[in-house]
Amino acid sequence: MCDLAVASEGAVFGLPEVNVGLFPAQVLSVLQHLLPRRRLTELCLCGEPISAREALAAGLVNYVSDDLDAELGRLLARMLNNRPPLSAADCTRSSMWKPCRSSSPWRSRKAR
Repeated sequence: MCDLAVASEGAVFGLPEVNVGLFPAQVLSVLQHLLPRRRLTELCLCGEPISAREALAAGLVNYVSDDLDAELGRLLARMLNNRPPLSAADCTRSSMWKPCRSSSPWRSRKAR
């Protein structure tokens, strides 16, 4: 999973496996933390792809641009401008970015 995402104008997102009767279990573990529940349910049940602009509106990507290199350059400049070199790395490793799952088997095990 990436921390920030930039998509081209022509990018298309979807779950095509549902159109052939497969359940997208692996990708749902990531998408459930990125998309609202009803939007994700719609993608799963209908199997219709969404455009890059729709993905932006849903919060799946941060930016949509025809010039990906320029957009990434602007984003990196914003991240690194006047900040200590490791602040971005420390931020992405921080536990505040990790989803908390109380049903995790590791958290529910009792000490032996």
